[in-house]
Amino acid sequence: MSPRQLKNSICKKFEIPIFRITTDFLKEIGELPKSNRRSMFAGKFDSLASWLVEIWFLEKDFYEAQNNGLVPCDEPFLWSSFIGQDPFAQSRLYLHKLYKEKLCITYFPRIIKGHDIDEVAWATLAILTLNNGRYIFAFAECKSVNFSAISAYELCEELAILNIVDEFIKYEKSEFLGLTKQEIEKKEEEFRKKYLIPKFLE
Repeated sequence: MSPRQLKNSICKKFEIPIFRITTDFLKEIGELPKSNRRSMFAGKFDSLASWLVEIWFLEKDFYEAQNNGLVPCDEPFLWSSFIGQDPFAQSRLYLHKLYKEKLCITYFPRIIKGHDIDEVAWATLAILTLNNGRYIFAFAECKSVNFSAISAYELCEELAILNIVDEFIKYEKSEFLGLTKQEIEKKEEEFRKKYLIPKFLE
């Protein structure tokens, strides 16, 4: 058993929450350049790590309120329902803006999700088709143990979308040309070899 697997098993046994991500979790999230629209649900946070801490406490307070009869007992905790707690809304708005400007052929990237063999890690490959026939992609992987405020399954998709906007901004600055169809097919093949794709996602 590797040190990381040992840590996971200890956290699972003693119900200690842990979240691992393969992205720059110290960068600011929730605000993007060149975006004139802002969702009322979009928040800005110093880092992804601080946002995860924030929603962990939100969930704790939510269930305390539920236990005290202040929230209906059948109402689930949904972090996205709290105004100002969605740092990913701007990314979706930005992609919609690109689509309206006919810079990409869909307003949402193609999403491929998979997990490792024990389903602790979930990963997302996001692929955006540009109007010139080239592609940009982004990848994110998350692992969670005893962290229920947001699932690794959900967060890896949000992070991949956040990252694909960063990739488009690099493309727009001519920092790279985008990928060909053959190159993006190779990326997808590599992803499918590494992760198990559940049948309900095929």
